[in-house]
Amino acid sequence: MVHFRRVAPLLSVLLLVAGCGSIGPSPDLKEADLVGAWASKSGGTITLNADGTFSADRLRACVEGKFRETSVGPDAGSGTWTLLEPERLNPYQDVKLDFGPGGGEWPHWKADEESLRYTIGDPDAVDFCVFRRS
Repeated sequence: MVHFRRVAPLLSVLLLVAGCGSIGPSPDLKEADLVGAWASKSGGTITLNADGTFSADRLRACVEGKFRETSVGPDAGSGTWTLLEPERLNPYQDVKLDFGPGGGEWPHWKADEESLRYTIGDPDAVDFCVFRRS
């Protein structure tokens, strides 16, 4: 017979890990995996070029209400993009967009094998604007 006192610590760790939405296999994307045109259901578009440049339009189209005015980053423009190294147990790999002088960086972009997305509002939230290959 298994004693509850022996199993309880293991169960609590398993429940904690299962409840964490950001834990998952880390992608090991390369820049070439993201090159191309992407679009959101709301009409936003972004094109990532192999030379590390991008162009974008209507990036905040899927952002509703107060977040549309307070979202970090411009709604359209061009600049350079960088794929950051994968982090352990993070199902997304960070992508940094730099709109150049006056435009600033837009750091809350993430990528996996099927999508490119940015966080709406709180970076720790799970509310994303999702872009798929177009």
